Amino acid sequence: QLLVLLDQRVRVSEDTPLEVRSDVAGGGPSPFRKSDGEDDGLGLIRLYPWGTRLIVGGEVQLSYDLRDQYELDRGTNRDTATVDAQLTLQAEWTISNSLVLFLKGATSREEVVYDEDRDLETGENTRLTEAYVLYDIPRVPFYVQVGRQRFDDEKEWYYDAELDGARIVWNADPYFVEYSYSEHLRDNHLIDQFEYQIFRARWEYASKSQLAFHIIDIVDESVTDQSPFYVGLAAVGRVKSDQYYVKYWGQYAYADGVTGLEELQAHAMDLGGAVQWRKVRFEPYVFGGYAWASGDDDVSDGKNEEFRQTGLQDNNDKVFGVASYRTYGELFRPELSNMEIWTLGAGIRPSDQWSIDVVWHAYSQDVAANSIRDSRLREDPLGLDRDLGMEFDVIVGASGLWGGNWDLEIDIGYFIPGDAFGPNDDPATFVAAKLEYKF
Repeated sequence: QLLVLLDQRVRVSEDTPLEVRSDVAGGGPSPFRKSDGEDDGLGLIRLYPWGTRLIVGGEVQLSYDLRDQYELDRGTNRDTATVDAQLTLQAEWTISNSLVLFLKGATSREEVVYDEDRDLETGENTRLTEAYVLYDIPRVPFYVQVGRQRFDDEKEWYYDAELDGARIVWNADPYFVEYSYSEHLRDNHLIDQFEYQIFRARWEYASKSQLAFHIIDIVDESVTDQSPFYVGLAAVGRVKSDQYYVKYWGQYAYADGVTGLEELQAHAMDLGGAVQWRKVRFEPYVFGGYAWASGDDDVSDGKNEEFRQTGLQDNNDKVFGVASYRTYGELFRPELSNMEIWTLGAGIRPSDQWSIDVVWHAYSQDVAANSIRDSRLREDPLGLDRDLGMEFDVIVGASGLWGGNWDLEIDIGYFIPGDAFGPNDDPATFVAAKLEYKF
């Protein structure tokens, strides 16, 4: 019989003596929790010095980004196309079953391929994205993680960011509770500094199905004093059978606190579902969603009812496809604030490696306003009409290509502005391609 030990094949028989050692690193799964398996397959170098385990790997990423008519005006020549090359390296050193050291850094270079009037410059960026110590407390379901680390929720609706901080986690399936204190990664803390306290409790009531409760307290120490306090509920679930695969999600958040000189009182929610036919050729699926965030209909009452997300959100997810993408539009990418978004989509899986998604979004403001808190567009509405427009996206994803280490993603977005931007605005186009090699 063949066993794989330390990445080597070893032939054993019934008489071969085997001893299980609990004091040697690598005897069990690492306590390091990867997010959505994003680092699966990384590990070009595997060493076992002094009974420990050291895994070193990384990825090379090449991406192309084209943005056309983001001012919604063909008479404004500010279109751009860029190419970005990035190298990421990471090392995970499992010293024992209780102690893990993790280090991750990236360097990137952006080249301007096409630039009309924006005067973009070639840029380079080298950064340390994660560097932490994780200690899994023996014989109790607690672990402590200290350093620069990634914080993310299940749908990246509340947060998905690298923060400097510490957290303690109680993980006793099916229950999970964590508390953390952290600061945002900033190059210049003299300008602004945000402090975060995050509490999350989760109950996994079925496989891949959970209810979560969030409390997020943000303290802004700058003069602008943008210090919201969030209470949120989230439900994410899956139901599988031989014929169907169903997903559903729902999120609600209440924002309190202060924003400048005003008291903040705002609400938002995001609901949706999807179904896939598993026995039909290409395993087709359809999905839909509705997201809403309150606006402020009285700017003079000293109370701000315009919801804003935490500033750490990514709004990035996938349904049944290979590639994840921006759930509120690849081109527009709005923050969910004073906005109503309807989403419909469909996709196919020609094989386990490939997927194609087609998505439609319709946008409107909750209260007509002459600004959008955050988006990719370089044009503001007039504040006279709520209709922001619609967007069509196509996302093609492939994973595990050419030997298993290559991933490919192609994104196309087409935004048609609504009456909120005026009668003569032009559509915008976005095209992006990303090729990754993991080692």
